[in-house]
Amino acid sequence: MKTSPFNVILLLAVVGLAGLAAHQARLLRQRAGPWPSEAALLHLSSNTAPRVALRSLVITNPVAASQLDWSNLESTNYFTYIANLRAVRCPEETIREIIVADVGRLYAAKRATLRPAQRQLKFWVSNDDADSAGGSDLDLQRKLRDLDREEKALLRELLGLDYEHEQARILGQNDWEERMYGFLPAPKRALLSDLITRFEEQEQDLIAKTRGLMTEEDSAQLKLLQEQRQAEIAGLLTPEELEEFNLRNSDTANNLRASLDLFGATEEEFRKLFRLQKEFDDRFGLDFDPSDSQKARDYAQAQEQLREEMRHALGEARFKEYERSRDNDYWTLAQITDRFNLGREPANKVYELQRALDEERRRLLSDVAATLEQRQQTFNRLVQEAEAKVARLLGEPAFNLYKKNGAAWLGTLQPQDFMVEPPTPPEPVDLSAPPIQ
Repeated sequence: MKTSPFNVILLLAVVGLAGLAAHQARLLRQRAGPWPSEAALLHLSSNTAPRVALRSLVITNPVAASQLDWSNLESTNYFTYIANLRAVRCPEETIREIIVADVGRLYAAKRATLRPAQRQLKFWVSNDDADSAGGSDLDLQRKLRDLDREEKALLRELLGLDYEHEQARILGQNDWEERMYGFLPAPKRALLSDLITRFEEQEQDLIAKTRGLMTEEDSAQLKLLQEQRQAEIAGLLTPEELEEFNLRNSDTANNLRASLDLFGATEEEFRKLFRLQKEFDDRFGLDFDPSDSQKARDYAQAQEQLREEMRHALGEARFKEYERSRDNDYWTLAQITDRFNLGREPANKVYELQRALDEERRRLLSDVAATLEQRQQTFNRLVQEAEAKVARLLGEPAFNLYKKNGAAWLGTLQPQDFMVEPPTPPEPVDLSAPPIQ
Protein backbone atom coordinates (compact mmCIF):
# COMPACT_ATOMS: atom_id res chain seq x y z
CA MET A 1 0.00 0.00 0.00
CA LYS A 2 1.43 3.28 -1.07
CA THR A 3 1.97 5.72 1.78
CA SER A 4 0.86 9.25 0.97
CA PRO A 5 3.06 12.24 1.91
CA PHE A 6 0.29 13.46 4.21
CA ASN A 7 0.31 10.21 6.22
CA VAL A 8 4.08 10.39 6.59
CA ILE A 9 3.90 13.94 7.89
CA LEU A 10 1.11 13.01 10.30
CA LEU A 11 3.07 10.02 11.64
CA LEU A 12 6.18 12.13 12.19
CA ALA A 13 4.13 14.75 14.07
CA VAL A 14 2.62 12.13 16.38
CA VAL A 15 6.03 10.60 17.10
CA GLY A 16 7.47 14.04 17.78
CA LEU A 17 4.69 14.94 20.22
CA ALA A 18 5.09 11.62 22.00
CA GLY A 19 8.80 12.22 22.38
CA LEU A 20 8.22 15.73 23.67
CA ALA A 21 5.69 14.44 26.22
CA ALA A 22 8.09 11.76 27.42
CA HIS A 23 10.87 14.34 27.74
CA GLN A 24 8.62 16.66 29.79
CA ALA A 25 7.60 13.75 32.03
CA ARG A 26 11.26 12.89 32.68
CA LEU A 27 12.03 16.52 33.56
CA LEU A 28 9.11 16.74 35.97
CA ARG A 29 10.07 13.39 37.54
CA GLN A 30 13.63 14.62 38.08
CA ARG A 31 12.48 17.90 39.68
CA ALA A 32 9.97 16.26 42.01
CA GLY A 33 12.19 13.37 43.06
CA PRO A 34 11.13 9.72 43.27
CA TRP A 35 7.48 9.07 44.01
CA PRO A 36 6.62 6.88 46.98
CA SER A 37 6.34 3.17 46.44
CA GLU A 38 3.12 1.27 46.95
CA ALA A 39 4.39 0.17 50.34
CA ALA A 40 4.66 3.79 51.39
CA LEU A 41 1.04 4.43 50.46
CA LEU A 42 -0.62 2.71 53.40
CA HIS A 43 -3.74 0.83 52.40
CA LEU A 44 -5.99 1.59 55.38
CA SER A 45 -9.70 1.07 54.86
CA SER A 46 -12.24 3.51 56.27
CA ASN A 47 -15.70 2.70 57.53
CA THR A 48 -17.06 5.94 56.06
CA ALA A 49 -16.91 7.08 52.48
CA PRO A 50 -14.93 10.32 52.28
CA ARG A 51 -16.92 13.34 51.16
CA VAL A 52 -14.47 16.20 51.26
CA ALA A 53 -14.35 19.36 49.17
CA LEU A 54 -11.19 19.20 47.06
CA ARG A 55 -9.94 21.73 44.59
CA SER A 56 -9.11 20.49 41.10
CA LEU A 57 -5.52 19.22 40.89
CA VAL A 58 -3.57 19.50 37.65
CA ILE A 59 -1.88 16.13 37.05
CA THR A 60 1.58 16.80 35.64
CA ASN A 61 2.88 13.22 35.87
CA PRO A 62 0.49 10.72 34.26
CA VAL A 63 2.66 7.74 35.27
CA ALA A 64 2.58 8.71 38.97
CA ALA A 65 -1.10 9.63 38.76
CA SER A 66 -1.99 6.13 37.65
CA GLN A 67 -0.48 4.77 40.87
CA LEU A 68 -2.61 6.96 43.17
CA ASP A 69 -5.83 5.70 44.71
CA TRP A 70 -7.77 7.58 47.40
CA SER A 71 -8.18 4.38 49.40
CA ASN A 72 -4.39 4.32 49.70
CA LEU A 73 -4.45 7.78 51.30
CA GLU A 74 -7.50 7.89 53.56
CA SER A 75 -7.30 6.51 57.07
CA THR A 76 -9.50 6.44 60.15
CA ASN A 77 -6.40 7.61 62.04
CA TYR A 78 -6.02 11.33 61.35
CA PHE A 79 -2.28 11.33 62.01
CA THR A 80 -1.83 8.58 59.41
CA TYR A 81 -4.22 10.36 57.04
CA ILE A 82 -2.15 13.56 57.22
CA ALA A 83 1.12 11.63 56.81
CA ASN A 84 -0.23 9.91 53.69
CA LEU A 85 -1.30 13.22 52.15
CA ARG A 86 2.11 14.74 52.83
CA ALA A 87 3.81 11.67 51.38
CA VAL A 88 2.26 12.42 47.98
CA ARG A 89 3.18 16.11 48.31
CA CYS A 90 -0.35 17.36 48.84
CA PRO A 91 -0.15 21.14 49.57
CA GLU A 92 -0.43 22.01 53.26
CA GLU A 93 -3.34 24.38 52.63
CA THR A 94 -5.27 21.58 50.93
CA ILE A 95 -4.44 19.20 53.78
CA ARG A 96 -5.85 21.73 56.25
CA GLU A 97 -9.04 22.08 54.24
CA ILE A 98 -9.48 18.29 53.98
CA ILE A 99 -8.88 17.63 57.67
CA VAL A 100 -10.94 20.60 58.94
CA ALA A 101 -13.88 19.50 56.76
CA ASP A 102 -13.55 15.86 57.84
CA VAL A 103 -13.32 16.72 61.54
CA GLY A 104 -16.25 19.09 61.13
CA ARG A 105 -18.43 16.30 59.71
CA LEU A 106 -17.35 13.95 62.49
CA TYR A 107 -18.40 16.38 65.25
CA ALA A 108 -21.55 17.47 63.43
CA ALA A 109 -22.68 13.86 63.61
CA LYS A 110 -21.84 13.73 67.32
CA ARG A 111 -23.85 16.89 67.97
CA ALA A 112 -26.80 15.51 66.03
CA THR A 113 -26.97 12.48 68.33
CA LEU A 114 -27.26 14.77 71.36
CA ARG A 115 -30.04 16.98 70.07
CA PRO A 116 -33.63 15.82 70.44
CA ALA A 117 -35.59 14.94 67.33
CA GLN A 118 -37.00 17.94 65.50
CA ARG A 119 -40.66 18.56 66.16
CA GLN A 120 -43.19 20.71 64.42
CA LEU A 121 -43.37 24.12 66.09
CA LYS A 122 -46.75 25.60 66.92
CA PHE A 123 -47.09 29.02 65.31
CA TRP A 124 -49.66 30.09 67.92
CA VAL A 125 -47.40 29.36 70.91
CA SER A 126 -44.89 31.95 72.09
CA ASN A 127 -41.31 30.70 72.47
CA ASP A 128 -42.36 27.24 71.26
CA ASP A 129 -38.78 26.33 70.37
CA ALA A 130 -37.80 26.32 74.08
CA ASP A 131 -38.13 23.31 76.32
CA SER A 132 -41.05 22.68 78.63
CA ALA A 133 -39.27 24.38 81.53
CA GLY A 134 -39.28 27.66 79.65
CA GLY A 135 -35.52 27.83 79.05
CA SER A 136 -32.71 26.03 77.28
CA ASP A 137 -31.58 22.57 78.38
CA LEU A 138 -28.47 23.37 80.43
CA ASP A 139 -27.23 19.78 80.38
CA LEU A 140 -27.47 19.69 76.57
CA GLN A 141 -25.65 23.01 76.30
CA ARG A 142 -22.83 21.72 78.48
CA LYS A 143 -22.47 18.58 76.37
CA LEU A 144 -22.40 20.61 73.16
CA ARG A 145 -19.74 22.88 74.63
CA ASP A 146 -17.69 19.81 75.57
CA LEU A 147 -17.82 18.70 71.93
CA ASP A 148 -16.74 22.18 70.82
CA ARG A 149 -13.72 21.95 73.09
CA GLU A 150 -12.88 18.46 71.83
CA GLU A 151 -13.06 19.58 68.21
CA LYS A 152 -10.85 22.60 68.81
CA ALA A 153 -8.33 20.53 70.78
CA LEU A 154 -8.19 17.86 68.06
CA LEU A 155 -7.51 20.39 65.28
CA ARG A 156 -4.90 22.06 67.43
CA GLU A 157 -3.17 18.70 68.02
CA LEU A 158 -3.40 17.56 64.39
CA LEU A 159 -2.53 20.76 62.55
CA GLY A 160 -1.51 23.30 65.19
CA LEU A 161 -4.59 25.31 64.21
CA ASP A 162 -6.62 27.77 66.21
CA TYR A 163 -10.20 26.82 65.35
CA GLU A 164 -11.72 30.33 65.35
CA HIS A 165 -8.76 31.72 63.42
CA GLU A 166 -9.04 29.00 60.77
CA GLN A 167 -12.81 29.41 60.42
CA ALA A 168 -12.41 33.16 60.00
CA ARG A 169 -9.74 32.57 57.34
CA ILE A 170 -11.86 30.07 55.39
CA LEU A 171 -14.99 32.24 55.52
CA GLY A 172 -13.14 35.52 54.90
CA GLN A 173 -14.38 37.01 58.17
CA ASN A 174 -12.73 39.23 60.76
CA ASP A 175 -10.65 37.26 63.23
CA TRP A 176 -11.78 38.77 66.52
CA GLU A 177 -9.59 36.43 68.55
CA GLU A 178 -6.59 37.89 66.76
CA ARG A 179 -7.50 41.33 68.11
CA MET A 180 -8.17 39.91 71.56
CA TYR A 181 -5.14 37.65 71.98
CA GLY A 182 -2.89 38.28 68.98
CA PHE A 183 -0.20 39.98 71.11
CA LEU A 184 0.54 36.67 72.87
CA PRO A 185 2.66 33.72 71.72
CA ALA A 186 0.55 30.81 70.45
CA PRO A 187 0.86 28.50 73.52
CA LYS A 188 -0.14 31.21 76.01
CA ARG A 189 -2.81 32.48 73.66
CA ALA A 190 -4.44 29.03 73.68
CA LEU A 191 -4.29 28.85 77.49
CA LEU A 192 -5.85 32.30 77.85
CA SER A 193 -8.60 31.53 75.35
CA ASP A 194 -9.49 28.32 77.18
CA LEU A 195 -9.46 30.12 80.54
CA ILE A 196 -11.84 32.84 79.36
CA THR A 197 -14.13 30.32 77.65
CA ARG A 198 -14.35 28.31 80.88
CA PHE A 199 -15.47 31.32 82.93
CA GLU A 200 -17.84 32.56 80.22
CA GLU A 201 -19.58 29.19 80.26
CA GLN A 202 -19.97 29.33 84.04
CA GLU A 203 -21.42 32.84 83.81
CA GLN A 204 -23.81 31.79 81.03
CA ASP A 205 -25.01 28.84 83.10
CA LEU A 206 -25.63 31.09 86.09
CA ILE A 207 -27.54 33.68 84.05
CA ALA A 208 -29.59 30.98 82.30
CA LYS A 209 -30.50 29.42 85.63
CA THR A 210 -31.78 32.74 86.98
CA ARG A 211 -33.74 33.46 83.77
CA GLY A 212 -32.79 37.10 84.00
CA LEU A 213 -34.12 37.57 87.54
CA MET A 214 -31.04 37.69 89.72
CA THR A 215 -31.17 37.73 93.49
CA GLU A 216 -28.50 39.36 95.62
CA GLU A 217 -26.92 35.92 96.04
CA ASP A 218 -26.87 35.43 92.26
CA SER A 219 -25.25 38.84 91.76
CA ALA A 220 -22.66 38.07 94.43
CA GLN A 221 -21.88 34.73 92.76
CA LEU A 222 -21.52 36.40 89.37
CA LYS A 223 -19.21 39.03 90.82
CA LEU A 224 -17.13 36.29 92.47
CA LEU A 225 -16.76 34.49 89.13
CA GLN A 226 -15.60 37.71 87.48
CA GLU A 227 -13.06 38.34 90.25
CA GLN A 228 -11.76 34.76 89.99
CA ARG A 229 -11.40 35.15 86.23
CA GLN A 230 -9.41 38.36 86.63
CA ALA A 231 -7.18 36.74 89.25
CA GLU A 232 -6.42 33.75 87.03
CA ILE A 233 -5.72 35.99 84.03
CA ALA A 234 -3.34 38.09 86.14
CA GLY A 235 -1.61 34.90 87.29
CA LEU A 236 -1.17 33.67 83.71
CA LEU A 237 0.11 36.91 82.13
CA THR A 238 3.06 39.17 82.85
CA PRO A 239 2.22 42.76 83.93
CA GLU A 240 2.99 43.99 80.40
CA GLU A 241 0.81 41.29 78.83
CA LEU A 242 -1.97 42.03 81.30
CA GLU A 243 -2.02 45.70 80.29
CA GLU A 244 -2.21 44.70 76.62
CA PHE A 245 -5.03 42.30 77.44
CA ASN A 246 -6.98 44.99 79.31
CA LEU A 247 -6.46 47.43 76.44
CA ARG A 248 -8.28 44.99 74.19
CA ASN A 249 -10.77 43.17 76.39
CA SER A 250 -11.66 45.01 79.61
CA ASP A 251 -15.03 46.69 80.16
CA THR A 252 -13.21 50.01 80.35
CA ALA A 253 -11.64 49.44 76.93
CA ASN A 254 -14.93 48.31 75.37
CA ASN A 255 -16.81 51.34 76.71
CA LEU A 256 -14.04 53.70 75.68
CA ARG A 257 -13.88 52.28 72.13
CA ALA A 258 -17.63 52.71 71.74
CA SER A 259 -17.43 56.35 72.86
CA LEU A 260 -14.61 57.19 70.45
CA ASP A 261 -16.29 56.20 67.18
CA LEU A 262 -16.52 59.79 65.95
CA PHE A 263 -13.24 60.93 67.49
CA GLY A 264 -10.91 58.77 65.40
CA ALA A 265 -8.33 58.23 68.13
CA THR A 266 -4.83 57.09 67.25
CA GLU A 267 -3.37 54.11 69.11
CA GLU A 268 -1.27 56.46 71.25
CA GLU A 269 -4.31 58.60 72.12
CA PHE A 270 -6.35 55.52 72.97
CA ARG A 271 -3.65 54.23 75.30
CA LYS A 272 -3.46 57.60 77.10
CA LEU A 273 -7.22 57.86 77.53
CA PHE A 274 -7.47 54.22 78.60
CA ARG A 275 -4.94 54.58 81.42
CA LEU A 276 -6.77 57.62 82.79
CA GLN A 277 -10.23 56.07 82.45
CA LYS A 278 -9.07 52.72 83.91
CA GLU A 279 -7.76 54.45 87.02
CA PHE A 280 -11.11 56.24 87.41
CA ASP A 281 -13.15 53.05 86.86
CA ASP A 282 -11.02 51.04 89.28
CA ARG A 283 -11.71 53.64 91.94
CA PHE A 284 -15.47 54.03 91.47
CA GLY A 285 -16.50 50.93 89.53
CA LEU A 286 -18.67 50.79 86.43
CA ASP A 287 -21.89 50.47 88.46
CA PHE A 288 -21.41 53.46 90.74
CA ASP A 289 -24.34 54.15 93.08
CA PRO A 290 -24.82 57.93 93.61
CA SER A 291 -27.25 57.51 96.52
CA ASP A 292 -24.47 58.31 99.02
CA SER A 293 -24.16 62.11 98.87
CA GLN A 294 -20.50 62.18 99.91
CA LYS A 295 -19.57 59.53 97.34
CA ALA A 296 -21.54 61.45 94.73
CA ARG A 297 -19.52 64.62 95.48
CA ASP A 298 -16.26 62.65 95.32
CA TYR A 299 -17.37 61.15 92.01
CA ALA A 300 -18.20 64.55 90.48
CA GLN A 301 -14.89 66.00 91.67
CA ALA A 302 -12.97 63.03 90.26
CA GLN A 303 -14.82 63.37 86.95
CA GLU A 304 -13.74 66.99 86.62
CA GLN A 305 -10.17 66.01 87.44
CA LEU A 306 -10.34 63.23 84.83
CA ARG A 307 -11.56 65.73 82.26
CA GLU A 308 -8.61 68.05 82.91
CA GLU A 309 -6.14 65.15 82.75
CA MET A 310 -7.59 64.11 79.39
CA ARG A 311 -7.31 67.71 78.17
CA HIS A 312 -3.63 67.71 79.13
CA ALA A 313 -3.03 64.29 77.53
CA LEU A 314 -4.66 65.17 74.20
CA GLY A 315 -3.85 68.85 73.87
CA GLU A 316 -6.43 71.63 73.60
CA ALA A 317 -7.35 71.16 69.92
CA ARG A 318 -7.82 67.39 70.06
CA PHE A 319 -9.62 67.63 73.40
CA LYS A 320 -12.22 69.92 71.81
CA GLU A 321 -12.72 67.33 69.08
CA TYR A 322 -12.98 64.63 71.75
CA GLU A 323 -15.71 66.50 73.64
CA ARG A 324 -17.55 67.29 70.41
CA SER A 325 -17.54 63.59 69.47
CA ARG A 326 -19.33 62.77 72.74
CA ASP A 327 -22.09 65.38 72.22
CA ASN A 328 -25.44 63.84 71.23
CA ASP A 329 -26.16 66.79 68.92
CA TYR A 330 -22.97 66.07 66.99
CA TRP A 331 -23.80 62.35 66.83
CA THR A 332 -27.09 63.20 65.13
CA LEU A 333 -25.35 65.48 62.65
CA ALA A 334 -22.68 62.90 61.87
CA GLN A 335 -25.29 60.20 61.25
CA ILE A 336 -27.14 62.43 58.79
CA THR A 337 -24.03 63.52 56.89
CA ASP A 338 -22.88 59.88 56.75
CA ARG A 339 -26.32 58.86 55.49
CA PHE A 340 -25.96 61.22 52.51
CA ASN A 341 -22.19 60.66 52.03
CA LEU A 342 -21.38 64.30 52.73
CA GLY A 343 -18.27 63.70 54.83
CA ARG A 344 -17.72 65.14 58.28
CA GLU A 345 -16.83 68.73 57.33
CA PRO A 346 -20.49 69.86 56.91
CA ALA A 347 -21.31 68.29 60.29
CA ASN A 348 -18.40 70.14 61.90
CA LYS A 349 -19.49 73.50 60.45
CA VAL A 350 -23.14 73.05 61.41
CA TYR A 351 -22.08 72.10 64.93
CA GLU A 352 -20.03 75.31 65.24
CA LEU A 353 -23.03 77.32 64.01
CA GLN A 354 -25.16 75.70 66.70
CA ARG A 355 -22.65 76.52 69.43
CA ALA A 356 -22.39 80.15 68.26
CA LEU A 357 -26.18 80.56 68.19
CA ASP A 358 -26.56 78.98 71.63
CA GLU A 359 -24.00 81.44 72.98
CA GLU A 360 -25.89 84.36 71.39
CA ARG A 361 -29.15 83.10 72.88
CA ARG A 362 -27.63 83.09 76.37
CA ARG A 363 -26.24 86.59 75.85
CA LEU A 364 -29.56 88.04 74.70
CA LEU A 365 -31.51 86.41 77.50
CA SER A 366 -29.31 88.18 80.04
CA ASP A 367 -29.12 91.52 78.17
CA VAL A 368 -31.36 93.81 80.22
CA ALA A 369 -30.24 96.93 78.32
CA ALA A 370 -32.37 96.00 75.28
CA THR A 371 -36.11 95.61 75.29
CA LEU A 372 -37.70 92.19 75.07
CA GLU A 373 -38.92 92.94 71.54
CA GLN A 374 -35.46 94.08 70.41
CA ARG A 375 -33.81 90.96 71.77
CA GLN A 376 -36.45 88.73 70.23
CA GLN A 377 -36.11 90.36 66.81
CA THR A 378 -32.31 90.18 66.93
CA PHE A 379 -32.24 86.52 67.81
CA ASN A 380 -34.92 85.47 65.33
CA ARG A 381 -32.96 87.22 62.55
CA LEU A 382 -29.86 85.23 63.59
CA VAL A 383 -31.91 82.02 63.48
CA GLN A 384 -33.02 82.73 59.92
CA GLU A 385 -29.44 83.40 58.84
CA ALA A 386 -28.20 80.22 60.54
CA GLU A 387 -30.97 78.14 58.98
CA ALA A 388 -30.04 79.36 55.50
CA LYS A 389 -26.37 78.47 56.13
CA VAL A 390 -27.26 75.00 57.41
CA ALA A 391 -29.45 74.38 54.35
CA ARG A 392 -26.55 75.30 52.04
CA LEU A 393 -24.09 73.11 53.96
CA LEU A 394 -26.28 70.01 54.05
CA GLY A 395 -28.29 70.24 50.87
CA GLU A 396 -32.06 69.89 50.68
CA PRO A 397 -32.51 66.12 51.40
CA ALA A 398 -30.16 66.08 54.39
CA PHE A 399 -31.49 69.40 55.70
CA ASN A 400 -35.11 68.20 55.57
CA LEU A 401 -34.13 65.11 57.54
CA TYR A 402 -32.13 67.20 60.02
CA LYS A 403 -35.11 69.50 60.67
CA LYS A 404 -37.02 66.43 61.86
CA ASN A 405 -34.12 65.04 63.89
CA GLY A 406 -32.00 67.36 66.00
CA ALA A 407 -32.56 70.86 64.59
CA ALA A 408 -34.56 72.15 67.57
CA TRP A 409 -31.82 74.72 68.19
CA LEU A 410 -33.01 76.57 65.07
CA GLY A 411 -36.26 77.47 66.82
CA THR A 412 -37.05 81.14 67.39
CA LEU A 413 -37.28 82.78 70.80
CA GLN A 414 -40.72 83.28 72.26
CA PRO A 415 -41.72 85.88 74.89
CA GLN A 416 -41.89 83.22 77.60
CA ASP A 417 -38.20 82.49 77.01
CA PHE A 418 -37.38 85.89 78.51
CA MET A 419 -39.37 85.37 81.66
CA VAL A 420 -37.24 85.33 84.79
CA GLU A 421 -38.30 83.00 87.57
CA PRO A 422 -39.14 84.91 90.77
CA PRO A 423 -36.73 84.38 93.63
CA THR A 424 -37.58 81.68 96.15
CA PRO A 425 -39.29 83.31 99.17
CA PRO A 426 -37.55 82.87 102.53
CA GLU A 427 -38.74 80.26 104.96
CA PRO A 428 -41.43 81.68 107.34
CA VAL A 429 -40.22 82.40 110.86
CA ASP A 430 -42.04 80.69 113.72
CA LEU A 431 -42.43 83.53 116.24
CA SER A 432 -43.76 81.15 118.88
CA ALA A 433 -40.50 79.24 119.03
CA PRO A 434 -38.09 80.18 121.83
CA PRO A 435 -35.04 82.22 120.74
CA ILE A 436 -31.83 80.33 120.05
CA GLN A 437 -29.42 80.80 122.96
